[in-house]
Amino acid sequence: SPAENCRKSAKEALLDIVEYYMQRLELDGVRGASSLWYTDCFYMMRSFIKLSSKEIPGIDENTSTASVQKPTSFFQTASTVDPVALHNKILSLELQRRAIECSGPVFCNGEKFIQLIQSQNGSIALFKNCMSQCTQVAYISQQVFLIMCYKFKHCIKDEMQAFMTNIFFRVLESENSNSTQKA
Repeated sequence: SPAENCRKSAKEALLDIVEYYMQRLELDGVRGASSLWYTDCFYMMRSFIKLSSKEIPGIDENTSTASVQKPTSFFQTASTVDPVALHNKILSLELQRRAIECSGPVFCNGEKFIQLIQSQNGSIALFKNCMSQCTQVAYISQQVFLIMCYKFKHCIKDEMQAFMTNIFFRVLESENSNSTQKA
């Protein structure tokens, strides 16, 4: 449909913009934290992290309305999951993944970026997304975490250990985890 084609084109354009910004950051890396590209990339990543950390009633683990449906009329029910909020969360995770994939030494060794990754918003939100009931959110979040492990291994050892013990092993050992979650 035309709307779907427009959505795909817009998503690809955003991914290209993120990649361009990350490339410019690396090219302008001589100036370090004083660079406008550095500042722009920091705020861009912070925005992606904040948007991906917003809880969505109906799918996030801490919500009590996960399986409740509200009647809109006598014969109709509507899901409690906001499709726009879910789409925004998935898109922000995909943009975050692209930024980290395209990052180089300026980004990976930048003090502000390391603090952002290690912050409450960065690591805890990503861990929550890895445990999301929405398979797509969980899958992309796990991809982001794996790329972060590769790119930031020098500074996120504690976060890697917490992820392995508190999320990965719990999912594998849980009798309530289905085969999709364990894969």
